[in-house]
Amino acid sequence: MFFTLAIAPAGVHAQEREKAAPTAATTQPEVKTAGQAFKNIQVLKDIPADELLPAMGFITSSLGVQCNYCHVPREFEKDDKDKKKTAREMMKMMMAINQTDFEGRRKVTCYSCHHGMAEPTAIPLIGAPRPPTMREAADRLAASGAKVTVDQVLAKYVEALGGTDAYKKLTSRVSKGTLERSDGIREQLEDFAKAPNKKLTVFHTPNGEAQRAFNGTVAWNQAFGRPTRQISGADLERIQQTADFYRDIEPRMGYRRVALIGLAKVADRDAYVVRGFTAGAPPQNLYFDVENGLLLRRVAYEESPLGLNPIQTDYEDYRETDGIRVPFRIAVSMPNSGYTVLLDQVQMNLPIDDAKFDPPAAKEPAASGKP
Repeated sequence: MFFTLAIAPAGVHAQEREKAAPTAATTQPEVKTAGQAFKNIQVLKDIPADELLPAMGFITSSLGVQCNYCHVPREFEKDDKDKKKTAREMMKMMMAINQTDFEGRRKVTCYSCHHGMAEPTAIPLIGAPRPPTMREAADRLAASGAKVTVDQVLAKYVEALGGTDAYKKLTSRVSKGTLERSDGIREQLEDFAKAPNKKLTVFHTPNGEAQRAFNGTVAWNQAFGRPTRQISGADLERIQQTADFYRDIEPRMGYRRVALIGLAKVADRDAYVVRGFTAGAPPQNLYFDVENGLLLRRVAYEESPLGLNPIQTDYEDYRETDGIRVPFRIAVSMPNSGYTVLLDQVQMNLPIDDAKFDPPAAKEPAASGKP
């Protein structure tokens, strides 16, 4: 099952995002620049505001650092740290190289020199792990002599899940379990999904409750009693995809185009690599077990002005639930963070009120008691 919780990649500058969020209960997203939505943005001031946080995430991943490496905690607009000023100059240098030497195409990024370390890397690393390239995966598929087509791979996946007929009998799914973040924090979660495209994830944390949802029209989140914030941009596209209840059995799994591009290893399993193309977004790579047909891994990419942020999701521990096989362990990895979802319970076809997915109503201000 293409099961993904309605969780955004680990946030960077979470406090700054909250400071820039509107104070109304919910508002229609406005197309603002980063310079309009955030304080003291200089180099990236003209990009859409929704692209600033992915850009900051790309920097932290490329340098292997956290937000406080350049920023004053909770006061991100301050220029007290020299590293922040250096970062601005490095971005200008990178953009100039791409503009001058690569006709404006993004060929050089922060990672080109840093490779996950704060200081640029000038000397090759001995024994540094290197993932196999897609060229190697393609060569391996050709050498295997396999005559399988992409349609056969996807059809085998649907059958491995339980088949189209069994899947179409589903109208809802309620999952409960634990989310373990890479920093060791554990949270209890509940995930509600309803056909055709509604989804709500509730996190029970030591600091209170947080929710993230899509009601078929509007995506929103609310955390720890703060005002509800409407989701837009890349986050909206991501939650719309995860809310598509029947995506697994749709033609080409909902992608505009699919192609079988290689054969690779996922842990100790051989997997066919299928690339899915979506208009206006980077392609995704899906890894299907050669033997049993199940989806083992999905690698997606989040666009940012500075480079692509990879997001890898591994699906394990498939169990049969009401005739459908569901992964009870979902591990999401990013260059500088990640989390693992361990499900305890999955129930199908429970009644769920549509109103559950709607943004909470705004609370009326308390009466002052004055005439």
